[in-house]
Amino acid sequence: QDESGTAPAHDAARTGFLDTLSVLVEHGADVNVPDASGSLPLHVAIREGHADIVGFLAPRSNLRHRDAEGRTPLELVRHLGLTDLQGLLQ
Repeated sequence: QDESGTAPAHDAARTGFLDTLSVLVEHGADVNVPDASGSLPLHVAIREGHADIVGFLAPRSNLRHRDAEGRTPLELVRHLGLTDLQGLLQ
């Protein structure tokens, strides 16, 4: 993680690079480490609207984790009105 708490998994989730994220996870990247804002890579992928990344991370992530705003991934999806991502988290 860098000084802002961002890990390579956060960067891959932000940019939508599923292949990169997959390799990181394969080699032991922890997708349940929050950045400085309390966001998991899953929160980041939701904010960016990367459905394929959300689908990859959802079964590997702590879906009860709350970011700095107090939102779980599902609550974030609902807050942003991203109904297409909601099914991936339920």
